[in-house]
Amino acid sequence: MKAVIIILLSFIQVYSQSEVEKAKTVLILPFYEREFNVSSELYHSLKTGFMREDYIVLTNDTVWNKIDSLDISFNDIDSEIADSIKKIIDCDLIVYGRIDEDIKPRTSPAHDRNVSYKPFIIKVYDTRTQSLVLYERIELINRWGLFSDNTEIHDIGYKTALKLRTRGY
Repeated sequence: MKAVIIILLSFIQVYSQSEVEKAKTVLILPFYEREFNVSSELYHSLKTGFMREDYIVLTNDTVWNKIDSLDISFNDIDSEIADSIKKIIDCDLIVYGRIDEDIKPRTSPAHDRNVSYKPFIIKVYDTRTQSLVLYERIELINRWGLFSDNTEIHDIGYKTALKLRTRGY
């Protein structure tokens, strides 16, 4: 029994030492919007949500001047663009995405017509591991049978930051 406990404790110690250092700095890029003007509200929500989870959000004007000099599209960022941003601005995570209308009607037995409303795509790129760590289309109206829950734009940033913290970033 003692041998099992010793092996278990040594495994826990090795596992805790191998954890990756948590991300500290976040760069939130402007969201590409095709349909309606909520980009500033979403940016503010993401900024306050990440700050609430103790991330450092890069917001000064020199950062934006450096990014504007790259002349890139913020709609979809690949590893080359992220590396070029990383060379200019030292950040751990890059948050970007798109805003568009994506309304899909669907039928269900309880209702004649349900609407799936997912206007925001949020992507988070980790510059340290050079990989996409979060790709999510946010649904504003969630339905469970006869019950529904509406997500406010102001809560999206906190929910995104909380998901990243629970995943170890």
